[in-house]
Amino acid sequence: MKTLVKNSLVGRARAEKRGIVAEVLDLLDWTVEMYCDYHWSVYEEFFGQRFEGYPVVMAELMANPVMQGWWRMEELKRSKELLDFVKKQAQSEAYVTEGGELVMLEGAEYDSTYWNEEYVYVNSVDGLLNNAIFLEGYDQVLNLIIEQK
Repeated sequence: MKTLVKNSLVGRARAEKRGIVAEVLDLLDWTVEMYCDYHWSVYEEFFGQRFEGYPVVMAELMANPVMQGWWRMEELKRSKELLDFVKKQAQSEAYVTEGGELVMLEGAEYDSTYWNEEYVYVNSVDGLLNNAIFLEGYDQVLNLIIEQK
């Protein structure tokens, strides 16, 4: 019988993933279904554009566990970066004027519509195709899969 210890590396990673997804759902006012449907549609669209006319290659790559794992980790990384940005935007900041007066600046407040637009663009095919770091990682994973064949 296999027992997963809560404090194992895998257990902590799964808990962190659940926490990130829960925060994103709350921020965007999305359901789990909306989140999954959105990311699946982007996955299909990305590979559909990259391998148009080669449906067998596209299906093989989309089903490859290495590609799927890397893709999911990239989604989480982008989600965590957005959440960190949201938290930073919400923080109050202060500075002291030359006259010695303390000035408090309130954190920026945005509604879920604003964050929806940001999240959808960053995770969209257009956003991904304009993300050099993402594309570099994608090329590395693609080369790894090709080498394994």
